[in-house]
Amino acid sequence: MTSQRRVALVASTAGYVGPDLARSLASRGHDLVIGDPVAGLVGELTGLGAGVEVVEGVQNLATPGSASALVEAALARFGRIDSAVAATGRIVVGRFLKSSIEDLRAAVLGCLEAPYHFLRAVVPVMVERGEGQVLVITSASAVRPTPGAPLYSSARAGANMLVRNVADEIAATGVQVNSVGTNFMDFPDFLAASKATTPEGRGPGADGATGHDAGVRVLLHAVSGWDEPLHHRPVRRLRRWLGVTESKEDSTVARISPLAPPYEPDVAERLEAMMPPGAAPLLLFRTFARNLPMTTAMGSWGGYELSKRLSLSMRDREILIDRTCARCGCEYEWGVHVAFFAERVGLTGAQVSSITHGESSDACWEDDRDRALLDAADALHEESRVGDALWTRLSGILSEPELLDLLMLCGWYHAISFTANGVALQLEDGVPRFADYRDAPRD
Repeated sequence: MTSQRRVALVASTAGYVGPDLARSLASRGHDLVIGDPVAGLVGELTGLGAGVEVVEGVQNLATPGSASALVEAALARFGRIDSAVAATGRIVVGRFLKSSIEDLRAAVLGCLEAPYHFLRAVVPVMVERGEGQVLVITSASAVRPTPGAPLYSSARAGANMLVRNVADEIAATGVQVNSVGTNFMDFPDFLAASKATTPEGRGPGADGATGHDAGVRVLLHAVSGWDEPLHHRPVRRLRRWLGVTESKEDSTVARISPLAPPYEPDVAERLEAMMPPGAAPLLLFRTFARNLPMTTAMGSWGGYELSKRLSLSMRDREILIDRTCARCGCEYEWGVHVAFFAERVGLTGAQVSSITHGESSDACWEDDRDRALLDAADALHEESRVGDALWTRLSGILSEPELLDLLMLCGWYHAISFTANGVALQLEDGVPRFADYRDAPRD
């Protein structure tokens, strides 16, 4: 029998991010196929309403047959696989000049052969269905040379390139294949391999690594369902996705200080024109004013985007702006718009939370227009384009003037976000923070 719910395969739930990822997927309405679960996990998942199929003895994906056993169990129980995730790797440390061919073979077996077996098992099933998401967790060490782990770093880079090639080969099928490279994280294998649990391994002043919870939330989006295939960038670095969006690091001084009163007459006139009557100019506008010709030139366009001349409704506008700023990690501009407009346009706390940390499939969104706007902002942020399927949806909802305004509005608030983030602009007093909405319900 084919399940009517999404089915996610988590190759190993024996530790690391596996158990928490399974819990998060179950809470989002997925049935699950899990390998080697920790004690008590199955009861937790069924308690969350998930159907659960357990496969034992498959933790080592480098062993031929492990990945295929997971896939066979999924098809036998649920008749489908919508998403699949595997954390692979064998940590091999030590300098190259002291390495052996056995060290290299161990790194290749765990870091390259394991993801090969996993991809070879799950990808054909998804290609046949014409949809699905696959995520292979590799390592940030693949990005650049890693002192003390050259073989591990090289094998991880090979895994990333394998994923890229697979993704490119099947991009037109509707199946998305991605890898995400985690950095130093607090889990037993890494701590043991790096000797981080010992004083000599940590070194003076080192407190150990963290990042497990944030890592789980990043991975979750990659396997919880996307509407748009990633034809142009089938593999991307999953950065601070919604759900793990954090504010930029606090700094005591902005890189370009906002002008302070008293202002020169021409500056005062420009700032006054940019604000409602009687309102003090925003820090961003006072920063822009360091380049008065630029500020004057952009005033007309910025005024249009926030005016009634814009063909989009104010609610449409704010959904697009808030989502774009959140995706850019621009807490400054997001906070200004949430503070000034969210309540005015009827955005609930759950919807602001979803805009900031969630996705268009959250229960708080009942109107397909709202969901389509969120998906459009995401597509433009992720791919700098709108795919055919999403364009068809949007065209059925929005007029041509509205479609053009949507594209330009999202682009404009990318520019605003880049500027506010780039100059390390401090937040305005009294505006909300991303964290204020992180744990709010989204239904």
